[in-house]
Amino acid sequence: MRGIAICTAMTLLYFTAIAEAKVQRDSFGKTSDGRAVARYTLENDSGTQARIITYGGIITELLVKDRDGQLADIVLGFDNIKQYETENPYFGCIAGRVANRIAGGAFALDGKTYTLAVNNGPNHLHGGIKGFDKVVWDAKEVMHPDGEAVRLSYLSKDGEEGYPGNLKVAVTYILTRDNALRIDYEATTDQATPINLTNHSYFNLAGGGRDVLDHIMTLHARYYTEPDDTLIPTGRILPVAGTPLDFLKPSVVGGRIGQIAIGGYDHNFVLDNGGRAEMGLAAGTDENGPHQSTRKWSRHGSLYERTCGADLFGHSPGRCQGQGRCCLQSLLRSVFGDTALSRFYKPAGLSLYCPASGRDLSHVDAAQILDALRIKNMMTPEQRYLFDIQGYLHLKGALSAEEVRSARAAAERYIATPPQELPPGFAIEGRLHKHGFAFDPALQALALHPSFWPIVCELTNDKPRLVSGTLQASRYDLKDEATRLHCAREDWGWESSRFESRDGRIFTDHIVVFPYLTDVRPGDGGVVVLPGSHKAHFARPEHLFNGGHLESGILPEGLVNLTPDAGDIVIISESLTHGALPWTPRDRQRLILVLRYRLQTVGAADLPVEIVERLLPEVRELVAAAGHGDRKVIAGVDHVELSPNEDI
Repeated sequence: MRGIAICTAMTLLYFTAIAEAKVQRDSFGKTSDGRAVARYTLENDSGTQARIITYGGIITELLVKDRDGQLADIVLGFDNIKQYETENPYFGCIAGRVANRIAGGAFALDGKTYTLAVNNGPNHLHGGIKGFDKVVWDAKEVMHPDGEAVRLSYLSKDGEEGYPGNLKVAVTYILTRDNALRIDYEATTDQATPINLTNHSYFNLAGGGRDVLDHIMTLHARYYTEPDDTLIPTGRILPVAGTPLDFLKPSVVGGRIGQIAIGGYDHNFVLDNGGRAEMGLAAGTDENGPHQSTRKWSRHGSLYERTCGADLFGHSPGRCQGQGRCCLQSLLRSVFGDTALSRFYKPAGLSLYCPASGRDLSHVDAAQILDALRIKNMMTPEQRYLFDIQGYLHLKGALSAEEVRSARAAAERYIATPPQELPPGFAIEGRLHKHGFAFDPALQALALHPSFWPIVCELTNDKPRLVSGTLQASRYDLKDEATRLHCAREDWGWESSRFESRDGRIFTDHIVVFPYLTDVRPGDGGVVVLPGSHKAHFARPEHLFNGGHLESGILPEGLVNLTPDAGDIVIISESLTHGALPWTPRDRQRLILVLRYRLQTVGAADLPVEIVERLLPEVRELVAAAGHGDRKVIAGVDHVELSPNEDI
């Protein structure tokens, strides 16, 4: 039998109980070591039934009416506890502490490395050898305003399966009056620990008798994360266009499955909603017959879809026998990459919502996982330390020789183009070549370069927006003038810019990135900074550093003239006191991009429509405004794979 497994997500929502619960309880036998296992049956007035056992919190049956009004069990399961103990590939269970894989069976947290059981090739999977799917949970009936409910609880002790902290977990199953099976999660811990729970049910909307290869599926995802040989994402985000992974339009599940090298789908899709706080349609699945359909609504940034190349059988013949050669599994996830999570806030809850409307299973809803589960887009400890002290970073050799060559050639084409022949939106004002970053894909790529992209994401709290990107061509014949010393506080007042550290990360809302396309040598001139001034609480005395005027070319003590080589990148906080000396060489020019990043909530960027239309899709997303609760797809990864723009 084939099915869909759905993972839950974290939310702070928790419902109090106010209505009488009507739940049936019976025995499901005993485990091999003698522990009693109870089974709870939830049933509403429409006849929809959900059966949950205390071993692993497993949903053993979900009976819903098909389009003809006939009850059908649409989840995989077994009839006895022995099979769940010995044969179960995580059917219907609670997987944790961390669902999915942790690369290498180890993670670092607060400066300490924790070693876990390796139970899936070289990796740790679904909580280890004895995860939450293999423990007997305490259970009790509870009252809930939305329907019949049972609450399971479990204490995962400090050191269990290698995880730190005593973790109290509660999972509440609610069968609502409008035919929804909803699962609410809560968890508290006495020390930092990773947690990423899921319900791992497999669904077959045909209710048995047929496989899922003729199911019709839609995934609202233009990209997927590239997996390595052990199914750990490499960090690359690739487009689904032109691959068997393209389900943007309704497609038969088995139509292209033979084109997948591993024999089936086992991929993490990047949802087009980008993890926005509001609900967005993530996926749809229809059984190509008289039975069921699902619609999945998600605030997640990604969705994990798996179609195995092996038979999965559940239940005895005559009740729900699985047939065929694949199963379909959807695992909603919040992080790109392995799930070695960085920290956990308490208290926190998790929620999964699977409402069924009338005869059809119609929706799956999972709320956004907290920022606490992030592990990617982080500065290195060295970068964080230096940026915190200096207010700037100098990344040496960040660009490859080919990247420098391509970008410099594109910049020189812009410079050499007569103003009247420039494409719409471009203009030259002395050394400034407006919107130079958009002139060519080689220049656009620098706006999302992996050498500094994680830094920009951390500094903006994963809410980056490129508001301008100017190409500067400094030459002696242009009579390049000095730029006075300044910083954001002096220019725009106290509310103009922030720089602060919190929860082990740095935040600043105005960053400038300078990719260098030519060398700058000592004495040439160029960018000048006052290290450490980004944290100054006092105004700079007017007379200091020649009053901020650098026309004399003599560098006052305390200031640093940056001299990067071609391929280096300099990143500064706009709160840092900085300026520029005149360019002095007569035989060389200085080519740099000036990329200015603000928060995505800041007002409209000064980019003409003609410029925006030239941008690659990912760069267009970067320059777009977004709300406080939104998360752009590109903010979820360290390496953004760029799509072509045929209009350029």
